[in-house]
Amino acid sequence: MKTFNDLVFAPHPHPVSFIGVIGDRAALQFDNGFGVSVLKERREGLYEIAVLRSAGTLHYCDITDGDVLRYRSADQITEVMRKVQELTP
Repeated sequence: MKTFNDLVFAPHPHPVSFIGVIGDRAALQFDNGFGVSVLKERREGLYEIAVLRSAGTLHYCDITDGDVLRYRSADQITEVMRKVQELTP
């Protein structure tokens, strides 16, 4: 089971967007065809997570209430990652 500690953060490829400056990003694909994209929030120690399909597109599901989840701790990111890894392809 992959956890927050398996994420490798790097500078975001598009560091500025319509929402402002974006922090470092980590993305991880799982064996079930789903993945996650995790961004560092401007607030220290908080993160944003989105669920991805195998093609890297956003997958809006019940895990994230149909959106991305913001202002989450590392432990909360691990919990979302666990749920994503349990999804059926």
